[in-house]
Amino acid sequence: MQTNNILIDILPESVLISGKQIPINTDFRIGIMFEQLILDDGVDFEEKISCALEMYYGVAELTDLNEAVERMSWFYKCGTEEDERKLKYMKENNIKSKNKRVYDFGQDAFLIYAAFYSQYGTDLQDIENLHWWKFCALFRGLDESNEIVKIMGIRGTDANAVKDKTEAARIRKLQAKYKIK
Repeated sequence: MQTNNILIDILPESVLISGKQIPINTDFRIGIMFEQLILDDGVDFEEKISCALEMYYGVAELTDLNEAVERMSWFYKCGTEEDERKLKYMKENNIKSKNKRVYDFGQDAFLIYAAFYSQYGTDLQDIENLHWWKFCALFRGLDESNEIVKIMGIRGTDANAVKDKTEAARIRKLQAKYKIK
């Protein structure tokens, strides 16, 4: 699989499973619900997979569930495979990830909504269908004037790396305030 380029490639509306193009639900709401489902510790793995397949493929006949899950994951990651290669390399070399979750679609819903409306004039409530990949590009492109971007910056800061003790203490206090529950 190759990485797709949102600037020149037509965004996928289906994925290839067992040699057959299967329609996939591309709406950003499905991507958000998928992410929330995957992060929900109260749902067991089998149920997560079952729900995710139904969200993305509906009632489509899926002959190869492993491939369907693989393609669903590829779609969710906006057509990239770099994450899988990076994770494999890190696991093989016993490298711990320093990546912190800096947003949560549930906890930060109002801030994300406000940022889209403020910056792009996009009312996420009124839009009928916004492709997941477009949503992700717009989300990543939010500028620093948006409160959600400021909070994500606070969450992602390594307070231990801040030399000034007063500033490090301020950052820790803000991190406690904005901690993802």
